[in-house]
Amino acid sequence: MSKLGEKIKKSLKELSPKQIKATFIQLIGSRATAREIGFGFAVGAFIGVFPTFGLGFIIIAGLAFLMKFNVPAAIFGSFVGSPWTTPFWMAASLGLGHWIFPSKIMLNHESSAAMIWLEKAINYSLEYLLGNLIISLAVSAASYLAVKWSVERYRKLTEKHS
Repeated sequence: MSKLGEKIKKSLKELSPKQIKATFIQLIGSRATAREIGFGFAVGAFIGVFPTFGLGFIIIAGLAFLMKFNVPAAIFGSFVGSPWTTPFWMAASLGLGHWIFPSKIMLNHESSAAMIWLEKAINYSLEYLLGNLIISLAVSAASYLAVKWSVERYRKLTEKHS
């Protein structure tokens, strides 16, 4: 992970729940549109669930140049995938992938233990990636709708009370 990514992660770990809530309220009150905030959160949620092997923050930074979304919202969204939720995402991904596409790639081997292991690794990897792609897209879409609706609702409520 890059130095910047490590720095952001470290600073976010030091935040208390009260500070995180205040930061999120500040994000909602920013000039960004509800669509940009929702899309940013959705991008982050996708990156958080999909296996990026520690490159999530770099991917978010790269995507920020290509698409218009709120980067702080993307960072918040990436916490959908955490050490606490990863086992769930992994099990669900493998189960869904196996249910949709029970891959049976057969390598030409003569019962070599290494080849049998490689064959199983390829099959499980394909099943996992297919299932995870579907789950990542579903979590991302649900996140977009929920966050966009929440931002719009929050802004409408605070507008009435102002």
